[in-house]
Amino acid sequence: MGKEVFAYANKIFDITAQLEDVLQQTPDNRSIDFSVGIAATVHKILAWKVIRPSQDITTKTHLVCKTANASDLLLQLKQKKIDVLITDYLPHQCDREGIKAHKVLSTSMSFFYKKEGASQLREGFPESLNGFPFLSYGRNTPYLEKLKDWFKENKIQQNIKAEIDDSALLKVLGQSGEGFFSAPTYIAEEICEQYGLEVIGTTETITEDLFALYRDGSLINPALEAILNYQK
Repeated sequence: MGKEVFAYANKIFDITAQLEDVLQQTPDNRSIDFSVGIAATVHKILAWKVIRPSQDITTKTHLVCKTANASDLLLQLKQKKIDVLITDYLPHQCDREGIKAHKVLSTSMSFFYKKEGASQLREGFPESLNGFPFLSYGRNTPYLEKLKDWFKENKIQQNIKAEIDDSALLKVLGQSGEGFFSAPTYIAEEICEQYGLEVIGTTETITEDLFALYRDGSLINPALEAILNYQK
């Protein structure tokens, strides 16, 4: 019990110290803390496009970003450890008690491969993907089932070379030529420029939806409001 009380006391002292720092700052230098959780499966380039408006407000903002499993971040949101969760997975209604969900964007999906060899895959798309090494997302990725159905509809036999939960690592493997992968069309230009890749095809039947989850009834600060008002 003593250890538990001591842990709470430490938190109280930390918060008190932070409050003293805020009170000592001049109005011009005072900033608001804005903590954002980003689900590991969300493409970080896409997440930044959604978060970026929060940095354009007149109020000075101290941005903190955390990346983890969506379920872990949802718990942190409920515990008031983060202000908003950016996720491509909408939790079940029973898990969203006290939580509001706002769709910030929806985009079609494109397929990418390294520049060398991209033209050959592009010419016969989508049949050219049949049996070609594929870099797949982890099993918990929301649109993975839609992607599997799309492969079946187009009679494409999957040759999954790797399953990767982290979107950044997925692009690194794609850059190395380990296989082709899918990603939101909305950030195709940035992906090609940063990783030296090319788009080999696009499908409108598969979409990635991005949601901003936040606590119901909580005071919405200007940074969160900017995200909720984000227009694709």
